[in-house]
Amino acid sequence: MPMAQTEVYLVSPGSRDLERDHALLKESEAHHLLRIRRARIGDVVTLIDGQGGAWRACLIEATRSGAKMKLIESLKGWGEPPADTYLGLGITKAGRFMGAVNLSVQLGVKSITQLQCQRSVAQ
Repeated sequence: MPMAQTEVYLVSPGSRDLERDHALLKESEAHHLLRIRRARIGDVVTLIDGQGGAWRACLIEATRSGAKMKLIESLKGWGEPPADTYLGLGITKAGRFMGAVNLSVQLGVKSITQLQCQRSVAQ
């Protein structure tokens, strides 16, 4: 069964071969894809290189050392959002606050300011 949503994984620039349309996910990224998300051969994910490059990629081989991906297409317009986004976030319990920060960063929030609200939870 294919994965329900597109996952995004970081691939190091040295681990991709654009001429052969292949990339290799290593260590924690491969572990998350294969063990945590339980991806199977044929599942499609999004790969980013941290330098503005992004590709849709299909899992073609899974080994102990990594996950070999076939680059399907290059995604244009990936990277920093066109407008700066700032977020004021009320202080919550530590786990929930860090979860909100993590998701905000993934969405491209440029700056997060902690707000002490009337009903904020003490840290």
